Amino acid sequence: GANITVKAIRQNLVDVVWMSRPADPCSVVNVHPLKFAGEQVLDKISRLRESVEERGAQAIILGALDQIAWLFNLRGSDIAHNPVFFAYAIITTERAVLFLRALDEGNP
Repeated sequence: GANITVKAIRQNLVDVVWMSRPADPCSVVNVHPLKFAGEQVLDKISRLRESVEERGAQAIILGALDQIAWLFNLRGSDIAHNPVFFAYAIITTERAVLFLRALDEGNP
């Protein structure tokens, strides 16, 4: 077998070598009105939970920005010409958690 050793590195090495990295935008996130969204957030989350449970899972982690914006009826402008914002979400059978940066952490 191979002789492999795993070592924890606390510093993000990509950040070390990416010297010309542009600032990450962090813009205001707005509620998308129900008259345009067509469905309440809780109803969407309920349907998603049913689908997760049907597959024998306990949670789903979302990283696709368009899916997060749709699910939570929110819109942003972190990416030019797209109504999305940087976020992650986890939906469990009991909780829905949306992870966003605070405005003062970004570089609008």
